[in-house]
Amino acid sequence: DGKKWEFTINFNDWGLSASIKSGGVEATEWYARVPDIEGTWRMVSHCGMENYLSAFGVTGEQAAEMMSGSYSEFFTLTRLSGGKIKYLTNSKQLPAEFLVKIGETYSLEMVGFGTIEGVLTELKDTIIQVMKLGGKTVKLTEKISGDFMVSEYVVNGNRASAMKTIMSRD
Repeated sequence: DGKKWEFTINFNDWGLSASIKSGGVEATEWYARVPDIEGTWRMVSHCGMENYLSAFGVTGEQAAEMMSGSYSEFFTLTRLSGGKIKYLTNSKQLPAEFLVKIGETYSLEMVGFGTIEGVLTELKDTIIQVMKLGGKTVKLTEKISGDFMVSEYVVNGNRASAMKTIMSRD
């Protein structure tokens, strides 16, 4: 119809914005960069897990069993519409399937630990979660780089309880 269209697209490290004009109509769109989390993840390395578990009173044989079992666990993450993430896992402590909506409180049962209540958000290549579990607060930061995820857990802000894990995507 001969109408002139104007597009202005700005890219940066955090995503992009697009301004569109045609005739008397104007529109703006924003797209945020979010971490590439989809796929099946398995732990390949950890350090400080003894301290992390100890912060929850898990020691000795129970801690040793949980640490050795962590290498056989998997987590399959799928993005769904509406800002939801679907988790599938074979973990003995977590439900086999659960949904989390970004920016909203979630709640789930963790075998042997009780109810976890938490919230997560994401930006660029990082997911940040804060969880309340067993009367303690856990900060979890997950940074994704290619097919690797480096996670750090800290209980009640105490660096002595810190645990780091590295997971690899299948």
